[in-house]
Amino acid sequence: MCNCLLHYQNCVNVPCHAKKVSCGSACGRLLTCGQHFCKRLCHEGVCLDNGVVCTSPCPLLRPCGHPCQSPCHPGDPCPTVVCRMKVKVICNCGRKSDMVPCLAGGESGAGFASLSSEDLAMCMRQLELGQPVDVEATLCAMRGDQSRLKCDEECAQWQRNSLEKSVVILSQ
Repeated sequence: MCNCLLHYQNCVNVPCHAKKVSCGSACGRLLTCGQHFCKRLCHEGVCLDNGVVCTSPCPLLRPCGHPCQSPCHPGDPCPTVVCRMKVKVICNCGRKSDMVPCLAGGESGAGFASLSSEDLAMCMRQLELGQPVDVEATLCAMRGDQSRLKCDEECAQWQRNSLEKSVVILSQ
């Protein structure tokens, strides 16, 4: 019997002349990035060779609450890219739901630069009429990442049926 290289576990069925023995467990040492652990099998020496950097997904949370998911970038701020995590959206009545990309974040102001002249003209008309303008909602609608799905004809029928059922119950 002899001990493994890192975990000092007793290894059985190992020839007595073997000098370097691995227990077969994950290494588990903290990598130089300080955020991830080595997933290689029990080994001797450094976990990452010189010049090799950790490429595990960054676990830091974005302002939208989802993890960054960019390749590990110790010491650097998270890149300003659009969040691609899937979120559940539902219609107003709650009948339909779908999973869509979050799409929060990205370069500051990049969305505003991509507004079409028609969208800008519509916003200006609303301002001239003294109506409030929700530019973020306009951007969301343009990008297709609305926080709610639009109800369809089936939703309307579902709502009518629900209303009819409640009227029948109340009339009894």
